Amino acid sequence: VRRDAMLKERVAASSTQWAQLANIQASAAKKSAEAKEIAAKKRA
Repeated sequence: VRRDAMLKERVAASSTQWAQLANIQASAAKKSAEAKEIAAKKRA
C-alpha cells in the first residue's frame, strides 16, 4: 500500500511538472506573438 501511495505521488508530481512546462511554453509563445504584432505595428 505504501509503495502504491508513493507511486501515485510521483505520477502527480510529474504531471504537475508537465503542466508547468506547458504553461511556460504557452506564455513564451504568446509573448513572441505579441512582440511580432508590436514589430508589425511599428513598421506600418
